[in-house]
Amino acid sequence: MLEVERGFGHVIIERVWEPGGPSFGSYEIDANGIPTITLAKDDLTEANLAHELMHLKLILQGYPRIEWRVSDSRFTTQEIANELHELLATIRDPIEHFIFHATIAAMGIMPDPEDVGVLTRYVYDKSRPKEGSGGSISMFFSLTLSVQDSALRRQLLASYERKGLRAEALTGKAMALQVRRMHPKTPKDEVDCFSACLNIYWARKRTATLLSQSSERRGNIARKVATLMVKFY
Repeated sequence: MLEVERGFGHVIIERVWEPGGPSFGSYEIDANGIPTITLAKDDLTEANLAHELMHLKLILQGYPRIEWRVSDSRFTTQEIANELHELLATIRDPIEHFIFHATIAAMGIMPDPEDVGVLTRYVYDKSRPKEGSGGSISMFFSLTLSVQDSALRRQLLASYERKGLRAEALTGKAMALQVRRMHPKTPKDEVDCFSACLNIYWARKRTATLLSQSSERRGNIARKVATLMVKFY
């Protein structure tokens, strides 16, 4: 934590969500570059704190905030904006988790232990409402990338096949294989990997390419920004 605080030049503000709020944790940086970590009251664990600290550390290492541009003004709708924003959580975040999981494990902490429970509930909870195709793809992608137990991953695939979601599972698997193949280790690697996963996810209906890179002053740091162009077909 001290290393991250030195990087931002400010102590990290720590907050707690009350029970019933969001699960696990989150991080943010305000306009003055002050970092905040918020953890769920029911999940005040060393693993969750380390997870959010790693996200902040990536920012200090130059991993950028993503901005979006679309090639056609007809698609500058709030619905599209919301969808693109959601992809930062469902596709980009798992890539960042892949990048720093080894670092957390080297600290003697099991990274994201709750993902095993999420996978198990997904497989065995028959009352769970069915997601749309996109949600099913991103769920398979993130769990396959995070959970190392091959038997559990096979159970997840079998569950998808029982639910008639084999195509979604194969897309999610292809995205996870892309991340492992590219094995991003730098900010550029990560943006390229995110774009590649988006292009698999969209299956030729859209494409994402890097348009520009810049930075924005946030207190003591210059936060990097990558702008992606989304083209619709």
